[in-house]
Amino acid sequence: MIKRVQNYLVGLVFGIGAGALLILTHNAYPPIGIVLTLLGFLALSIVVRGYLKSRSTYVCYLLGVVGLIYLAATPRASEFLIQGNTQGYLLILGGPLVALFPLIKKVPTK
Repeated sequence: MIKRVQNYLVGLVFGIGAGALLILTHNAYPPIGIVLTLLGFLALSIVVRGYLKSRSTYVCYLLGVVGLIYLAATPRASEFLIQGNTQGYLLILGGPLVALFPLIKKVPTK
């Protein structure tokens, strides 16, 4: 039981870290920055999915990413981390969709 909760917390911490990297880099070099950010996030999600090995733990990772994107897109102290431009909308819609791709493939466990 404690090991399972610990795995869920590790997934949540990985999700918060990946979401922070996603949010902080999506506006860099506007035309190509969002594409490179989403591709890097996909690669990171595949690595994390292989490391966590459990779909339920990966769902905690996904919840961490989506929760952080939601918090960054809503006004807190009159500051937006995700702006209402094309890059921001692509991040809000594309980030969770990219994070869902590793759930499709079954990860081999040894």
